[in-house]
Amino acid sequence: MSMESNKIPEGYSKEQGEEKKEFSFLQETIKSEQMTGRKLAGRVIVIAACGFLFGIMSCVGFFALKPWAESTFHQNAKEVTIPKDEEKKEQTAKIESVQSSDPEMNLESHEQLNEALFEVAKRAERGVVEVRGIHGKEGWIKETYDTVNSVSGVIIADTGAELLILADNGVLKDAESLKATFCDGSTYSVEVKKQDKNLGIAIFQVKKAILKSTTTRQIITLRLGNSNLVTQGDTLVALGKPFGYSDAIGYGIASAVNKEISFADGKYRMILSDISGSNNSSGIFINTAGEVVGLIKSDLSGSGNISTTNALAISDLKTEIELLSNGKSVSYIGITGAEITERIETEQGLPQGLYVKNVEADSPAMAAGIQCGDIITSVERTKITTQEAYQNAILEYPKGTQIELNGKRRSNNGYAEIKFNVTVGSKE
Repeated sequence: MSMESNKIPEGYSKEQGEEKKEFSFLQETIKSEQMTGRKLAGRVIVIAACGFLFGIMSCVGFFALKPWAESTFHQNAKEVTIPKDEEKKEQTAKIESVQSSDPEMNLESHEQLNEALFEVAKRAERGVVEVRGIHGKEGWIKETYDTVNSVSGVIIADTGAELLILADNGVLKDAESLKATFCDGSTYSVEVKKQDKNLGIAIFQVKKAILKSTTTRQIITLRLGNSNLVTQGDTLVALGKPFGYSDAIGYGIASAVNKEISFADGKYRMILSDISGSNNSSGIFINTAGEVVGLIKSDLSGSGNISTTNALAISDLKTEIELLSNGKSVSYIGITGAEITERIETEQGLPQGLYVKNVEADSPAMAAGIQCGDIITSVERTKITTQEAYQNAILEYPKGTQIELNGKRRSNNGYAEIKFNVTVGSKE
C-alpha cells in the first residue's frame, strides 16, 4: 500500500479544514414541501365538509329556537287602530242616458264579469277563518261541527305576535276549547281575547309562533271597508257560512241599507241582501274591492217567511271592534232608547232627549234607579238629543268609571229634573 494517499495536500491548513467542517450547514437551503394536486383537493374537501356541517347545525339551531324567539321578542303586541269612516254625504241621484256607443251585455261579457267577481271572492277567502267550539267528546262528527258548533270569522289584524279574528260569539256557549281552521286547511288552537255579549261579537286570537309557514304564506288580513258608501243595488259577495255550511260563496245585491236594529245603549245599521240564508248563517259581506262591509248575523230581521243573508254594517262596529281588539271592554249601561225629535217634542209635549224604552235586568242603569219612561238629557257634560250622541258618549268612559246621567221624570206637575250616578259596566 502506498503511503502517499495519506499526505495532506499542498496549501491546506488544519485550521481551514476545521472551520469549513464547523460551519458547513450555513450553505444549506431549506425548501418547503411540494403541494401536490391530490393534497390540495383533500384540503378543499375538508374545508367544504366543515362549512356544510356548520350550515346544517346553524339551520337546526335556528328552527329549534324560532318558537322561543318569537314568543320572547313579540311579547308586546302593537295596538290595533281602526280608522273611523265618515258618513256619506247626501247626493242627488243623476240618471245618465245610455249612449248608443256603449257595448251591449252579452253572454261572453257576463261570464267575464262573473270570473272577475269570483277572483275577488277567492282572494278574500284567504282571510276567512272557521272557528269551532269543542264540547268535550260530543259533536265530533263533521256535519255537527259544520252546522252547529262553528262560525265563520275574518282576520282583521296582525299585531306582530298574534292574529286577531272577528266573529260571532255564539260559538263560545258551553265550549270547553276553541279551534280555528284557516284557508290552507290547517287547524290551530285559539283563545277568545274579548267578547261583547250585548252585540254578540268576539275577537279571537291565535299565536303566530304556532302557525306553519304554509299557513302564513297563504292567509291575508282583510281591510274593513266603509259600509256608509254601500247603496241600494250595490253588488255584494257573502263569504263564510251564509247558507249554514262553511267555505261557501254567495252573490247578490244590497236590497236595503237604511234599516236599523236596536241593542242596549245603541242602534246599528243593517245591510240587507237578496242572498238566500239560513237560521245559523255567519260570515262577512265584501264589496267588489274585496273589503269587508258587513258582519253576517243570523238573528237580524228578515222579510216575512223569506230567509235572506243580512249583516251589521261594519262602519257602525269599528269603535267596538277596536276596543275588543286591544283587550278592552265595551262600555255598557243597559238602556234601550228612542230619540225624541223636535216634531215629537212639539206634538207630544215631551222634553227633548233619549226616551228610555227598556232597562235591562241587572244592568248598571237598573242599579242606578233609571226607569222606563225616563228621558236622558245629558251624559256628564254632553247634551243628548239623539241615540248616536248617547252611544258615543257612553263609549268614551271605560268600565268601572262612575258617571252622571241627567234626565227628566214625569211627575204630577210635569217633568222634574233627576240625576243618576251610574257605574259603567260591560257584558263579557
